[in-house]
Amino acid sequence: QGVVSTGVGAVQLTGQFGYTIDRFGGDGPNLAAGVSAPIGDGWRVDGGAGYTSVSRPGFDGSQLFGRAQITRGLGRVR
Repeated sequence: QGVVSTGVGAVQLTGQFGYTIDRFGGDGPNLAAGVSAPIGDGWRVDGGAGYTSVSRPGFDGSQLFGRAQITRGLGRVR
């Protein structure tokens, strides 16, 4: 597994990659990317997407996934 992350101004970018070896005999690659950015006074938008695959004989375990959220921090904004 590996993770890379960097900030570009106030935006945070993250990437993850790896290879899973499953104890039941399946294995496969996985990767994901995410972003987090401020959108207002105390508000942030976060999003991510990726791919994972843990296949076994007779079972294709591939999936794509994604998520998005908007959050607001509590307390004072500095």
